[in-house]
Amino acid sequence: LSSWRSNFELRTKPLRWSSVAAGAAAFLDLGDTFTSLRDLEVHASIGAGLRFLFPEFNRRVLRIDLALPLETTTVAPASFILTFGQGF
Repeated sequence: LSSWRSNFELRTKPLRWSSVAAGAAAFLDLGDTFTSLRDLEVHASIGAGLRFLFPEFNRRVLRIDLALPLETTTVAPASFILTFGQGF
């Protein structure tokens, strides 16, 4: 089983309130999982998210993202992701 993925992200400059930094991002995700090259396809989703940094607690960024697939499939119509750390 093989896979590939790619992420393109545009970020705003962070706004600062006291020591907290916040920003926004728009992204395009591409990828697929396949067993042979003839089965290779491109699946894509677009989304937007917020980024927060609370340096007193942790130097890792809190990411809140909402993604929508660009194709009609059997997957959920939207994905909500909450995680720590950058996407790359």
